[in-house]
Amino acid sequence: MTANEFAALAPQKIGQVVTVDSCFASNASTAGVDCVSFGPQQAHDDLNWNVLIPVDGNTIDRQSLLRALNNCADLNHRTDCRVSVTGTVRDAMADMGINDTHMYVLKAATLKWLN
Repeated sequence: MTANEFAALAPQKIGQVVTVDSCFASNASTAGVDCVSFGPQQAHDDLNWNVLIPVDGNTIDRQSLLRALNNCADLNHRTDCRVSVTGTVRDAMADMGINDTHMYVLKAATLKWLN
């Protein structure tokens, strides 16, 4: 699925394993990695992101996290940070007992590097 499809369909996919076909590993930290999709640039150096999917740092594949920490700690659309992500869809807010707000994330995820 595309990142846009994830954004639109995540509520129906909770508990299922999905693959987001292409996004950019960004903002890597011990908290996790963001799978980011970008819209059309408005200027030469614009990072016009339109979908950001958090990937849980506690449950991500350790090699995936290490590579992201080493190469993709910023918001970027560099070729070497292009990935597909496979993981289980969760509502992080519901997992914390908050049911009136939603944040859909991928847990137990693995990044497949596409460069």
